[in-house]
Amino acid sequence: DRDVTGVQTCALPISRAVGAVARALTRARVEAVALAFVADWEAEIDACLASGAAVVNVVARSSDRLHRVLGTTRAEVLERAAAAIGRAVDSGIEVAFTPSDCTRADPAYLAELWQVAAGAGARRVYVADSVGVATPELVALLVARAREATGLAVGVHCHSDFGLGRSEEHTSELQSHHD
Repeated sequence: DRDVTGVQTCALPISRAVGAVARALTRARVEAVALAFVADWEAEIDACLASGAAVVNVVARSSDRLHRVLGTTRAEVLERAAAAIGRAVDSGIEVAFTPSDCTRADPAYLAELWQVAAGAGARRVYVADSVGVATPELVALLVARAREATGLAVGVHCHSDFGLGRSEEHTSELQSHHD
């Protein structure tokens, strides 16, 4: 129902560029992306808030593989995601949540992440196929699970490493019209 342009915000100079994009795209809502898994995650949130974007999209890693790479635990990720979402929500801006690497995440933990995000005040959650391997059917299943877990609007973030990205997006669009 809406066009969204996501722009990653990692530093204040980039947040100024996000603001320029937000002002230029009058028919699209711009989401500034804040990485909740970096050490200076508070600065990420603050830069997004300063950007002028309509939405802050908080991103956390959802797969155990990435938790090992980052040296984090599931519990730490849940806590950080809730804190980051809460910080953004407290500012009064609309907040979305993306658990990256959904296709390699444990389904029960993924549902828990989405539920924590909803409980912290996110108004939209995403399904992210960060490596571009999901079939359209898997994306449809994950969208349904996210909606069931949260009752929120669900977006998709697809990579097209293997040429599946557009078909995944189309499937999610069809799924949203059937529910």
